[in-house]
Amino acid sequence: MGRLLPALLLSLTVGCTLGLVYNHADWLALWQLDRYFDLTSTQKRLLGARLTNILERHRAEALPKYRAFLGQLQHALHDELTDEEVDWVFDAYVDLRTDLFELLVEDGAEFLASVDERQLRYLARKFQRENTELADRLAVNQQRRLAERASATIEWVEDWLGPLTPMQEERVRAMSLALPDTLEAWLDYRRDRQRAFLALVRDSAEAGQPPRQPLREWLVYPERGAPVAYLAAREDMRREVRNMALAIDRMITPEQRRHLLAELEDLINDLHDLTGTERRVAKRGWSGSRKGREGAGTEIMGGRHEKARSCVGNFDCEPVRVRPDAAAFDVPHQNAYGARPLCLSAPSC
Repeated sequence: MGRLLPALLLSLTVGCTLGLVYNHADWLALWQLDRYFDLTSTQKRLLGARLTNILERHRAEALPKYRAFLGQLQHALHDELTDEEVDWVFDAYVDLRTDLFELLVEDGAEFLASVDERQLRYLARKFQRENTELADRLAVNQQRRLAERASATIEWVEDWLGPLTPMQEERVRAMSLALPDTLEAWLDYRRDRQRAFLALVRDSAEAGQPPRQPLREWLVYPERGAPVAYLAAREDMRREVRNMALAIDRMITPEQRRHLLAELEDLINDLHDLTGTERRVAKRGWSGSRKGREGAGTEIMGGRHEKARSCVGNFDCEPVRVRPDAAAFDVPHQNAYGARPLCLSAPSC
């Protein structure tokens, strides 16, 4: 099941509310899996039941964790972030990501055991077509690519903060342009991951049993065995994104901070709606002092926003434009096409 269900569960496509996407995530996942595997009618029926069960478990087990994470993040953003708090965000994201992929292993392995050679060839051709598109993207003039990335970054930041001043916009643009260009290293890594995935499915077919442990290794621990060049590029990106987050946080106005806190409050309330729990009371303004991570504040400017928001931001990757039909097995942070900027959740950004 690769990256598709996590992308649906942790992120939102343009123009949809959280509830609309989440409540149809099983259907959307099945549709995308069919695009990659050309599913049989039997597989569609069995997968439909499994995806429904996964979504029910995710709603009960994971959404409360997301809500707690967002509440803690909101509380940390009450005033300027510290280095330690940014590191905590990275670590919390990794923990949430690991929990999510563990949730997919058992059912994912059972499905892969049903994939035949025809479907593997179909998947390999799909990978090749997408890799060709990405290679064409890499061939684009680097300055142009980075400029597009910077424009998308500004749009993403304004989604969370509201309009930037001209000076802020130029600073964000400069910081984005200075981020490492990781596309080439990522594309090589993506190809390696695809080859490994095809091999584990073939090995499973030969062994006549679901590839539970190989799939867990591939899905939950993607950094193991990754090329040194990719790991170095990823670490460089993480360090620079960390510094960029701190710099942006320290230059925003009180009004922009209120906007950010209100956006997070909207997400928290949406998660309350999805889990059937009582919404937090939203009030105008933000008051109270930092009380530590155990007590996230609840007094925050209210207001509903119809634009979709990422439930858990992927701070390992750069905000860029992502196609609405982002590939199930993509590491989407470099898949820059169409739609509004979102950083879809993926273990190998």
